[in-house]
Amino acid sequence: MSIGAENHVSEHKPLLPTTSSDVKTEDQPHKLLGISCVALSAVCFSLMSTMLKYNTYTMTSVEAIFWRSIVAMALNYACIWYNGKSLYVAPEDRMMLFYRCLAGFSSISFAFYAVSQMVLADASTVVFTSPVFTFFLGACVLHERIDIPSFACALLSFGGLLCVVRPAFIFGNDHATAHTDGSWIAIGSALLGAIGQAFVFISVRKLKSIHFLVIVHYFMLFSVIGSLLYMVLVQRVRCPWTLLLVVLELMLVALRYSWCLRPLASGWLSSVVACSRL
Repeated sequence: MSIGAENHVSEHKPLLPTTSSDVKTEDQPHKLLGISCVALSAVCFSLMSTMLKYNTYTMTSVEAIFWRSIVAMALNYACIWYNGKSLYVAPEDRMMLFYRCLAGFSSISFAFYAVSQMVLADASTVVFTSPVFTFFLGACVLHERIDIPSFACALLSFGGLLCVVRPAFIFGNDHATAHTDGSWIAIGSALLGAIGQAFVFISVRKLKSIHFLVIVHYFMLFSVIGSLLYMVLVQRVRCPWTLLLVVLELMLVALRYSWCLRPLASGWLSSVVACSRL
């Protein structure tokens, strides 16, 4: 090739690297998507609390947890199947997932009991202080930075909490709303529910490598087992054997198709599923 031809070829080469239009870039979610999901979750929780308050006139809070969890688990599993997600959880994430399920079940148990014993607005206000506890836990566990305005607003929110709880040693017992104030057990349960939600948020942050539908699946499964054991062992509720077998079938099917128990699925687990159908 002659020198003139080489110069002609080099002139057609771009001086800077160019990006091809065929390269597909991953779409970034909108900045307001996260806070919109949190706001929508709060609205759904308010609707659920209203329905729960109505249901507690005919059932206990633990029974409400059981039926809520079993329906939610079925719907969530349908979403997992539709999206083609795997239920496999890496061994290093299983202990943190267990802590998330335990904190979530404890939180919802305390919160449901508080809703059943207190005025709905007061119970919801106390439970919704969980972002404040999450703020402090995030600083302690995740080492997130705390600025002075946020810290002042967090302390101010506890002042508003006192106005909702109305403790007797500050407000006395002769005010107009004394007969509607919840007991200290109910108020303490609401606070424990808020603290439990804070631990849930922290654990979910630690489990960001796992799909959220998978986290919800195991949480609902844990809630079904925990509430069922409480009803049978503590409340002495006489559940029909048909209902127990249906619940056992759902739990075993969920465990069978979870890849974290894959070595047992073909042997022991299949035998148990077959025995549950007898």
